[in-house]
Amino acid sequence: MTEAAREFFVRLEGGQQEEARRALSRVDPRLCFESLDDKQAAFVLLRWDELPAYPAAQLVQCLAPAKGKVQLGRAPIGHEAALELVLHDQRISLAEGRIRVGVTRGHLLELVVSVPLDVEGTNEQWQVAAELYLEALVGDELLDRWVGSVSVDRCARTRGLVTLQGRGERAVSHPLSLCSGLIAKGIEGIESTLPSSLLVHDEGRPEPGEWTALSTPELSAGLQAGRTFASTRFPEALKAALEGLPFASARFTRGPEVMMWFCWKAPPAPSAQRVPLREKVEARLIALGDEVRFSLAGTGFGARDDYLDLWVAPEPGVIRKIIEALIPLVESIEAGFYDAHWAEEILEVSAREPLV
Repeated sequence: MTEAAREFFVRLEGGQQEEARRALSRVDPRLCFESLDDKQAAFVLLRWDELPAYPAAQLVQCLAPAKGKVQLGRAPIGHEAALELVLHDQRISLAEGRIRVGVTRGHLLELVVSVPLDVEGTNEQWQVAAELYLEALVGDELLDRWVGSVSVDRCARTRGLVTLQGRGERAVSHPLSLCSGLIAKGIEGIESTLPSSLLVHDEGRPEPGEWTALSTPELSAGLQAGRTFASTRFPEALKAALEGLPFASARFTRGPEVMMWFCWKAPPAPSAQRVPLREKVEARLIALGDEVRFSLAGTGFGARDDYLDLWVAPEPGVIRKIIEALIPLVESIEAGFYDAHWAEEILEVSAREPLV
């Protein structure tokens, strides 16, 4: 994969577009690219068709021969250009549209685009148009990280009779041209309340919050389908992750740490060993805290599995050290990320097999 990524840049700088595309497809067939100027290799916009391809896209970005040479996802193009794109692709004018921006669960922004009554089109067409406009306006990466939902409603006509907003009616909306600034203000407001770090050894880390119990219904599928209970010091973050909301660690801390989960099979029920085993695991983690930067975020269990949630510093060897410390206590362990970009990357380690 690494060699294919390097070949991608060699072919691209040599002006060999088709060879570059083939090399990129060997990194991950879901990746595609487009150049943003006439020099082909001067600046590349790397796009992905599915979210699980994001780690592969990041690998290509890291191997770029010059910083800033690759941008992930669609780049923001501004209000006027986004309106033109929607008009060209969807035959819908949002020039008189309005926007409402609010903060919802999981520190996510909720956007409501109001389309005038005299703009033709179906609900589905307006929805597609609104999403396309926002993707073009702010770029894929910001939209994926901060926006939880985009919906469409109707507002007053652009000509003729204009209705006045009465008391108790929907919140005040703003011209669509202010959308980018409103989103930026919403993000700034959320970030201003976040701690500088959640890691144990970092200065400025806030005092641990109170432990909160979360009951979650057992699901037939999902990231942690069998988990039925969690106890956490970060209920807003963990609840958002467990309920399947788009998750990004950056919405809960200004530090570089990311939120991870670890899971192992509990002793067969009925067993008096389940609680003592969990206590041993937690004690081993506490002892590890002198050499690895992490912070305990929560614990939990299901009918067959036990769970740990950690804030972990994205430093080389950290995950390996945590697993090596825990694996002697349990037969096997799984580890993964809550962040949507890496949620498909699950590590499974057995005590019978050495960690490579």
